[in-house]
Amino acid sequence: MARILLLILLLLPVARPALPETPVDDQARLFQELSEKFKRLETELSNLRSEKEKLEDLKSKLDAQDVRINAQDKWISNFGLFLAQGANNIAASSNAISSASNATSWIVGIGAILLTAGLFGVGLYSVIKVPEQSRLAAERTIKDYLSSADAKRDFHSSVEKLFGPEILAIQAVAKRGDRLSTSPSSEPPQPLSPETEQALQKVLAMPEEERDTVQWRALIYSYSDTKRFEAALALADKWLTLSTLTPLQTASALWVRGNVLLDAGRLQEAIAAYDAVIQRFGSDPDPALREQVARALVNKGYALGLLATPQTKAAIAAYDDVIQRFGSDPTPALREVVARAFVNKGVALGKLTPPQPEAEIAAYDDVIQRFGTDPAPALREQVTRALVNKGVALGQLTPPQPEAQIAAYDELIQRFGADPAPALREQVARAFVNKGVALGKLTPPQPEAQIAAYDDVIQRFGTDPTPALREQVARAFVNKGYALGQLTPPQPEAEITAYDDVIQRFGSDPAPALREQVARAFVNKGVALGQLTPPQPEAEIAAYDDVIQRFGTDPAPALREQVSMALHYKAIILKDLNRFADARTVCEDYIHRFADAPETAIQEMTKKVRSLLSNLPPPEPSADS
Repeated sequence: MARILLLILLLLPVARPALPETPVDDQARLFQELSEKFKRLETELSNLRSEKEKLEDLKSKLDAQDVRINAQDKWISNFGLFLAQGANNIAASSNAISSASNATSWIVGIGAILLTAGLFGVGLYSVIKVPEQSRLAAERTIKDYLSSADAKRDFHSSVEKLFGPEILAIQAVAKRGDRLSTSPSSEPPQPLSPETEQALQKVLAMPEEERDTVQWRALIYSYSDTKRFEAALALADKWLTLSTLTPLQTASALWVRGNVLLDAGRLQEAIAAYDAVIQRFGSDPDPALREQVARALVNKGYALGLLATPQTKAAIAAYDDVIQRFGSDPTPALREVVARAFVNKGVALGKLTPPQPEAEIAAYDDVIQRFGTDPAPALREQVTRALVNKGVALGQLTPPQPEAQIAAYDELIQRFGADPAPALREQVARAFVNKGVALGKLTPPQPEAQIAAYDDVIQRFGTDPTPALREQVARAFVNKGYALGQLTPPQPEAEITAYDDVIQRFGSDPAPALREQVARAFVNKGVALGQLTPPQPEAEIAAYDDVIQRFGTDPAPALREQVSMALHYKAIILKDLNRFADARTVCEDYIHRFADAPETAIQEMTKKVRSLLSNLPPPEPSADS
């Protein structure tokens, strides 16, 4: 026992220096270095975020390479988790070092050193293992999150915080112009906000070689949207002359040039621009270029259908090219283009001579079957368009199938009726209106159910300022008025009220589609006034005069038809009132306006007016002066 005590006393001076000072100071310096490294990594992470502002082709990559962007965001998220975990380990190690420094017992000191070494090992383990653990955890979290309804909203919110309102304004203009053509737009160009104008001025002041693809597109479309097509084309040509363009930038510039030419009505030149994209990049495997080629094919098909002599078969061939090349590609952006190609192909099949409604319906069914359960908003929109168009095509069959039409519209309403997306709301409104029309074609007709369908449109969308929805609301009012006149007994007073609603709500709207509905409301109101008890012929004539005065010089075919009807009906009323001279004047006015009209409906009306004129009593000879 004495020997053991003596040995301890001899070793004590050797053991005591092993207390905290030197080894723990070394550990502290090591951890200080690690802390500084983590700070540098945090700085690099911040730089990575700021560098995202400078990425070339930002918009193209956001649209065409969703998978790459998701991967980058996932990496940054994982890296942030790694930094946070590493910082926690450093903090824990520092606390242990502090405890060891305050130890008064050499045994406690040794224990602290061992604990510190253990914690240091944990820290090193974190450096090695935490990224992998964070990656796996982040992947699970992100996978769950991306399947949620909030993902897109939160993504755009994060983008806004990261990039700022100016860049978002530029992106909005670029995206508005970078559309896939589906149908002519009746909406006037939307004015740019002051913030957007300011952002575009900054882009205009930049050196040309420093502008990215999104900025070029936004600048060009800002001119095209305001009908300054020559200036827009000059910018597109200038963009194409830059020596630093990548293949994707070249394809984008050609695509934009084609869109400007399409808007300008220079269809052959637009087709040539789209062909340039297809020929130069058609075999390139790059996903972003594949998307650009697919988009060029869709818009080429659309332009072919707009030619003075529509090339419908060539348009269908372009859409088939999209389907064959890209139909099995799982890329979200290409799936959207393929869905649009199917829908546009269906529309084109309905325009053949003779139409092919069966093939048209098959094209829409392809969209519904392939993409019907896809949650992507762009694909949901195409599915709703396919359902609406399928319903219309079912009504073109011989014989028509109104029950199947109603089923298609009901499917759309049930599946998408509560969706707040503007594009889907428009299709839901169209489904309600078209359902009302189909209900009137049943045997026997169901005017009460028709009126209920139209009331659904008015109640759901009546206050929506969106031009497309305003058009559907106007159609619902006009059709509701007509259905009220088909009730047993008819309700001409309620019918007139519905037409007055159209006139009051939309009478001053310059949109062509709404002008057509207002003209129809005036004509139908005139007819209803003649069915009152007693009839009101003077008020009826006043309604027809409103049509003639408001729309008499408008070249739009739909409005010309309403003006021709107003003149015809006015002549009939004047004849019934024995105002033969006035009736003759109106008939002659009609013939002067429409004798050579190419529209079939107006030609049929002209025959009736000529017959009416020939049956009027001859004009009385004028008295000798």
